[in-house]
Amino acid sequence: MEYRASEALCEILLKNDFVDTTHIPYPGYAKQMKDRGFDPGFMRRKLSFGGPRGRNHILFVEGSFLIYVMGNYIKPGLFFSLRPEELKSVIAFFKCDAFSRRKLFSDHNGKIYELYQVLREMQEEPNFYTQKRYELFREEFENVKL
Repeated sequence: MEYRASEALCEILLKNDFVDTTHIPYPGYAKQMKDRGFDPGFMRRKLSFGGPRGRNHILFVEGSFLIYVMGNYIKPGLFFSLRPEELKSVIAFFKCDAFSRRKLFSDHNGKIYELYQVLREMQEEPNFYTQKRYELFREEFENVKL
């Protein structure tokens, strides 16, 4: 199963502490969503983490989405889908404290959607991943609800 830009994906993000902030940059889309619901193929929607004006958010853009960390979108840019473990990695990353996010982001070249691989590596090489941020990420990853 893959998660694509959809109302279902938005609901998963909302139940994992994201906030719908579409009304700030896109008041017209926010009104349309209120009247007719979210149509991911033709609308934009912004879900923020850490406050309405936060620099960490996911922006849905006409059938795809961009993931922003500290105000910059992560490579490869537009995403059309995420596998469950990738989605859990992104959510768990955002749930970590700011210091851990910065370190995880830089340690893994911004590929936050691949952080689930660290969990496997932690089991194989537990002495390599002794920093608190990795334990925090593991706990958050296990607590994500899809």
